[in-house]
Amino acid sequence: MKIHNRTTITRWLSGNQACDQSTTDAQWHHFAQDATAMGFAGVVLEHAKRSNINLPPSCTALLKQFAYHVATHNLNLQSKLETILSGFNEAGIDVMLLKGAALTGQIYDRPDLRPMSDVDLLLKEKDIKAGTSLLEKLGCSPGMGLIHEDHFPKYYYESEYMSAGPNPIRLDVHVRPFRPTRYTQLIPEDQFWENARPVKVGQASALIPSAETMLIHLAAHAAFHECSRLMWLYDLKRWCDKFGQDMNWSLVLKRTKAWHLVAPVRHAINVAEDSWGPFVPNLFRDNVAALHSSWKDRLALWHTPRDANHPVGHLLVDLLTTPGVKFRLGYARNFLLPAASHLAEIYPYRHAGWRGVAHLWRGGRLALRPLRNGFRRLAF
Repeated sequence: MKIHNRTTITRWLSGNQACDQSTTDAQWHHFAQDATAMGFAGVVLEHAKRSNINLPPSCTALLKQFAYHVATHNLNLQSKLETILSGFNEAGIDVMLLKGAALTGQIYDRPDLRPMSDVDLLLKEKDIKAGTSLLEKLGCSPGMGLIHEDHFPKYYYESEYMSAGPNPIRLDVHVRPFRPTRYTQLIPEDQFWENARPVKVGQASALIPSAETMLIHLAAHAAFHECSRLMWLYDLKRWCDKFGQDMNWSLVLKRTKAWHLVAPVRHAINVAEDSWGPFVPNLFRDNVAALHSSWKDRLALWHTPRDANHPVGHLLVDLLTTPGVKFRLGYARNFLLPAASHLAEIYPYRHAGWRGVAHLWRGGRLALRPLRNGFRRLAF
């Protein structure tokens, strides 16, 4: 598995050039390869232009090729998103953009700067049924079913759809902003939507979180994915560089604490500043460092990146950290007794007693998954 050189990219974009006149053609080539692999081709070209840096022609060609690919993909995505948002506008359903789609036009003003693999839409819980029905009327098809018919939106935070037509895009329809089940009970829906700002996508419109809520969301999302992508950390820096001076940092601190997100927000900001240098006010950084985070917050943060590979641990952590006895019992029931439709997707055979066999099949797969993942890691 190739490990890409984050440090070279961060130093170069921060002005502490790791590549200079003494850099060989081979080193420039590796630099361009790393930049494209991590999604920074457009950003590197943007920085070179702003700083009057002449990149070697071969390096520029490779960066431009990938930047063109990103721009083409994003323009297709924006076009399809405009059609979908127009449907929501006509139906009078509020819809909020999250992550990459929300950052476009805010801190990334060109389609080649920020790669996007999908679009994240947040709907209010009362609008989920109408919103998903609208998507299907627009030709979007749901992805693989969840373990139970009521798992989304009651317990799970998102449902996947694919747009219609050629070059379809994936839509992740959220009812809550974060994956850990713990936060289904801890973040008031109305607070996340408070002071949301309208934005245009072509002729359509949508909402994005307020500057303060966006910062919290970007940080927590990065942390819940183990800060594994440098672009997510760059999003944080770029957001604060543009909006930090006018941001209500006391509100950021208050909501981070009230929403039990101290551990993930603190972790993501620390990792991002290790990469990009300081970009939040010193007082805010000191105040976040002084805040207490409970063992449940820390356990949820630690295990969330491991959920997919350790489903049994995922269930146990969710049951330990999520408030509400009734909620936890319903969640455990769905996990332990999945619907027949889910069993049919994972067990292809139909015979007498197939559901019982499918349960055993599923249990064996879950038990062996950590072992299979261990073998995959050894293979690298």
